[in-house]
Amino acid sequence: MTLTSDPKPFSTEASQKELAYPGLLKRGMKGAAVRHLQEWACLSYSTKIVVDGVYGAATESLLSATEVFEDRWRFLTSALRVVLLPPSPLPQQLTFPTLLEQCAWTHRGMHPMEVGGQNRGPWVRLYMDGKEGRDWPWCAGFVSFLLRQTAFFLGIDTPVEVSYSSSILAADARKKGRLVSFEEVPEDATTVFLVRGGKTGYRHTGIAIAPDHAQGTFRTVEGNSNLAGSSEGKEVCSLVRAAQGKDFIVLD
Repeated sequence: MTLTSDPKPFSTEASQKELAYPGLLKRGMKGAAVRHLQEWACLSYSTKIVVDGVYGAATESLLSATEVFEDRWRFLTSALRVVLLPPSPLPQQLTFPTLLEQCAWTHRGMHPMEVGGQNRGPWVRLYMDGKEGRDWPWCAGFVSFLLRQTAFFLGIDTPVEVSYSSSILAADARKKGRLVSFEEVPEDATTVFLVRGGKTGYRHTGIAIAPDHAQGTFRTVEGNSNLAGSSEGKEVCSLVRAAQGKDFIVLD
């Protein structure tokens, strides 16, 4: 399997909106564009401010600037630009699972997280095609974005139907014979894990890496989680999880 010739960054309508420079922003301005600026500023600096859509003293202090031009905007959004590129270096054995794993680690390395409220912010909107808010948990959106991105780089279709719902991912995988138990996961395979539970059958999902059948564990890269393994966390993180209570989607 090879990458499409001269692979370009993966682009969606949501990514284009997040990256688009809104024009000159300066102290005294208010509105959605300023709120967007404040979100990216909070994601880019260790010090945070209230995301209130007002370019006042706090925003000026954090940015050390009374005006924000396009070059500063590109700096603030640089992490998102990185994750849209094909991974470098590419894995030697270029299969869908290995490229998916590399894409997942690239995203993890840029520390995507919520900002401005529960299930809110540029990263959530990226993974959820512009949707955000309390009613839009984004773990399946994160997995689906990675599946779409990997398929785009390889010029093929996604192995399963992408969805904002873990249960829909599972249902399509079952229909295609791709939903398996941990015992059926091949050695060293990168898969999608699904945590059983909730009203619809599954309550969380993420990328499963390096299964250890002897220990009954695997590593993850997962969105809308945290170091406690919550299914309603605030970031993309990497954990070691036990296989008990989970199903898996094989991708070869």
